[in-house]
Amino acid sequence: MRRKLDQSGLVQWAFLFGILFLAVGLMRPGTSTVIAEPVSAPVIASVRISEVINGLDELKEREADLRLFIDEQQSRIKKIGDELQGMVDELNLLPDGAAQKKDLVQKAMRHRLNLEVEGEISTQLIDQRRGEVYAEIFKKIEEATMQLARHEGYHLIITDDSDGAIVPDTERNVRGAILSRRVLYSDPSLDVTADLILTMNNAWKAGG
Repeated sequence: MRRKLDQSGLVQWAFLFGILFLAVGLMRPGTSTVIAEPVSAPVIASVRISEVINGLDELKEREADLRLFIDEQQSRIKKIGDELQGMVDELNLLPDGAAQKKDLVQKAMRHRLNLEVEGEISTQLIDQRRGEVYAEIFKKIEEATMQLARHEGYHLIITDDSDGAIVPDTERNVRGAILSRRVLYSDPSLDVTADLILTMNNAWKAGG
């Protein structure tokens, strides 16, 4: 009986010694346990890009300048059209067989072709000017979005197109609209559209 008690005591002492040895080892310099830093969740925000564009003071002012350019183009085309109409009116007054009628018809034909060409060129110039304006505006939106993200601590700002309706149409068009949709739902609390508009309008008022 005494021997069994001694053996039991030895087992207990060996167990305690092992735990003590392990604890001492963990406390040695250079052997401390490394605890991984918790991974923080990304901070995400969203903007409604069409609302941003329509809310920019810069775009309103540049659209006014563009309107002047369009008026100049239309005025030039109208002048050519009025000249052509004058030739047509003159032709209608000339009797058949008049000597100058043949020359006037040829002149009117050239004027009509010129009107078509100038009209096409004018349309392309207007489209190009509009494209340049919107490309410059969007570049500024990208830059302002990056600044807003860095200032507020956002890791990602996405374009929220979840409010766009999928309207009935041909299968091809509907499928295309569905596949081009980027966001199905965005919580309103993520929206920073107003902040972005305010940031860009303040920058424009301050000189661009």
